Amino acid sequence: MENKKEQFIKKDLIKLISEELNLSKKDVTEVFNSLINLMTNILTGDNEIIIKEFGTFKPKITKPKIGYNMREKKPIAIPSRRVVKFKAGKLLKESVLRNKEKLKC
Repeated sequence: MENKKEQFIKKDLIKLISEELNLSKKDVTEVFNSLINLMTNILTGDNEIIIKEFGTFKPKITKPKIGYNMREKKPIAIPSRRVVKFKAGKLLKESVLRNKEKLKC
């Protein structure tokens, strides 16, 4: 038996939060957008965001490396770039692991 995975997009999250907290979708949308903008500004400033027991968002600079263009069969230089890494916190890891073990049964 195959488990179908759902995808939650911004609109779905706003609806769920709105229903759980009994707030209007408009109010939740404003808070949600504000949170995303604030997190983006913090991470752009080379700072990290730590949400205790959920996880850490941390900007990093990747190292330059050599890739390979399969079509032209030539190596290409891939420059370094800024990316955001996420490391799951203890509570999130344990919750996901517990759910995974339930699915195996």
